[in-house]
Amino acid sequence: MRMAAVQWGELPPDELQRLAHDRSVHVRWLLTALHTTPQAVLRVLAEDPHPDVAFHARARLGNSVTNNAATSASVTGWKSSSIRC
Repeated sequence: MRMAAVQWGELPPDELQRLAHDRSVHVRWLLTALHTTPQAVLRVLAEDPHPDVAFHARARLGNSVTNNAATSASVTGWKSSSIRC
């Protein structure tokens, strides 16, 4: 249900902020993949205990500042099979 809400993509910023602390790594990672996720939420996710979530949030933050195409490719190349819950 939470993943569907994130995928819907029209959640208010306070709800996205709450989901950045969700117990599901998949929900948190999905937030890093959405182009509509605010930078404030990405900054929270950049400190996530799961390395894949933190990596992709940091890549998105770096990409939004530098517009680095290589970083963008690494974010979109993620495979959900790499996450173990």
